[in-house]
Amino acid sequence: PRRPDPKPDRPTPNPSGAGSKPVAVAPSATPVAPPAPTPAPAAAVAGTGWVDFNSKPWSNVIVDGKPLRNTPVLEHPLPAGPHTVIFDCSSCDPPEREERAFTVKAGVRGKQIVRFGGK
Repeated sequence: PRRPDPKPDRPTPNPSGAGSKPVAVAPSATPVAPPAPTPAPAAAVAGTGWVDFNSKPWSNVIVDGKPLRNTPVLEHPLPAGPHTVIFDCSSCDPPEREERAFTVKAGVRGKQIVRFGGK
């Protein structure tokens, strides 16, 4: 009886021997883990600015349709781009409301200030 060849990188004859070509056997390789994905750049940080909202007298601040809180609001983070703010002064007599469009620039601190009652 013939012993199998211990070298797997050599061609191995077809066991049936019936007119077929030898088949190469690949050496067994240890699986290699794929490289870890590269984290995305800090787009949120790079694309963020800050805005101070204030009014005299105080007012409720609504940014992009979402209530924020009463003034003053300092260093509120927002993504860079266009936004809308509403200052709602229910304490004013008569009550007043002012809406403004503004643009936030990445890495920049901006201001939106309203003085109600022409004071």
